[in-house]
Amino acid sequence: MKVLAVCGEGLNRSVCVRMLLQYVGHEVIPVGLNRHTDETLQMLYDWADRVIVLDRGLAARVPQDKLLVWDVGPDRYSTARAFDPDLVRRLRAFPALVPTR
Repeated sequence: MKVLAVCGEGLNRSVCVRMLLQYVGHEVIPVGLNRHTDETLQMLYDWADRVIVLDRGLAARVPQDKLLVWDVGPDRYSTARAFDPDLVRRLRAFPALVPTR
């Protein structure tokens, strides 16, 4: 499944989702809504089968027909570690995506 993992900056939360979902066979692109043009975001939305938003406050900014909200809240995780233990624990509480291949 092609997944777009969306957070504000695309540095922590979405990258962690990418690593977790790629491990189980999904194609994932992490993206920060505040770092890309509307044209680039639209291209990514068109590419994706699902768009996972990691902060409920960002949900209104993405296509609703592909939207999954995995609300782990605002970015408060350490940029010094690729996998903040609290973030990984929170993400594992959400249901895994079923591969479409």
